[in-house]
Amino acid sequence: MELKNIAKFEKNNEHISINVYGLEKSPVSSSKIKHNIIGPLYHTKMRKVNHINLLYLEAENSNNGHFCWIKNMSRLVGCQINKHGHAVFICDGCLVFFQRESDLEEHLKRGDCAKVCTILPKPGEHYLQFKDFHRSFPVPFTIYSDFEAILNPIENCEPNPEKKYIINSQIHEAYSFAYYVKCHFDNSLSFLREHRGKNCTSVYVKWLVDDVRHISTKSIFPM
Repeated sequence: MELKNIAKFEKNNEHISINVYGLEKSPVSSSKIKHNIIGPLYHTKMRKVNHINLLYLEAENSNNGHFCWIKNMSRLVGCQINKHGHAVFICDGCLVFFQRESDLEEHLKRGDCAKVCTILPKPGEHYLQFKDFHRSFPVPFTIYSDFEAILNPIENCEPNPEKKYIINSQIHEAYSFAYYVKCHFDNSLSFLREHRGKNCTSVYVKWLVDDVRHISTKSIFPM
């Protein structure tokens, strides 16, 4: 059975619902490859009493594949979430995980599940390309910006253990920036600015506004 025929199978078996997930390979090193569960590639429109989660495995350099039954979603996906081996409760609609089963039930009850479905590109359509370069308009000036920040600890009060809570332990504080103004038609007009200090965000805005105004008022664009 092909992936596209799952909906037809559900229609012919009205008491069965199916979700299908995929396997993605990502290189960790030159000799090691990590496998991650992704998806769902197909998400049922209506969950039935007899619900099945399947893993779709596709052979390399081939469009052929086969389905495997996922007996325990938590065990399958849990190893890619944490390394300590503790149980997690996973929503099979969006693969969001929870530490407690009650949180998962509340997630489903509230309708928070986004039911995000991964749509795989068709063979021959998995490349993004732009052909009409002659129709593109060059931008006279482009600005590339980058900030660096440090993590400062936050002092917190003791939370109430009987209620749900989120602890903010650190905060990002920007301490430096740099931006490069690149001129498309005259590289001598390109320049770099950088600054370090506690007030770097306000300095960044001021410098950037001044430079943009200078460029626009001088009218130094090519004729």
